[in-house]
Amino acid sequence: MIKLSIIVAIYNLEKCLKKCLDSLIKQQNQEIEIICINDGSTDSSKEILEEYELKDRRIKIINKKNGGISSARNVGLQYAKGTYILFVDGDDYIDDITSDKLVPVLEQNNADTFFMGYYRQWFDGVIGKVYPKLNKNLIYEEDIKKLLIPSIVGISFEKLYDWFNGESLTSDNEFPSVWRFLYSRNIIEKNKIKFNENVITERIYCLI
Repeated sequence: MIKLSIIVAIYNLEKCLKKCLDSLIKQQNQEIEIICINDGSTDSSKEILEEYELKDRRIKIINKKNGGISSARNVGLQYAKGTYILFVDGDDYIDDITSDKLVPVLEQNNADTFFMGYYRQWFDGVIGKVYPKLNKNLIYEEDIKKLLIPSIVGISFEKLYDWFNGESLTSDNEFPSVWRFLYSRNIIEKNKIKFNENVITERIYCLI
């Protein structure tokens, strides 16, 4: 049984892809799949992926014509078999035991998503830790409306659709990237969630 699908979108990342893949294959959890979407790379990314595929049976490569990061992630969702979904950018890396720690938390709490902190590494090598600013460990529907959404986009839930229709994002609170969450595949499929392939930025990243 595959508990976690890690979806990695890759386009011309030969300089940093190995660090990303090294962090993924260090995961001790054997009930994961690492779905690498090669989005039409023209550098050596494809060859690097093939090299790592031979190292770890959990890696699966999908080659496609270049269509952008949203297109690549949608393809990854089509192939994902895991109970949970984690998106990782090909120029990022994760802790060695990320999957071992997060999946049990979701299972024990019957949760749909897990909101994570992250490390931010600057060009000078300095690494800073960024934690979620919520003061609760478990949040439910009303908390999502009153706490999580305003924390991410800087406006209330009630004004969210006005923002979709043209209001600008003015918040610098939380960085609202898809890789900050671990998702239940069930909630994605149940609500027919997919990435908007016409949107380049990650700040509005899916449609329901």
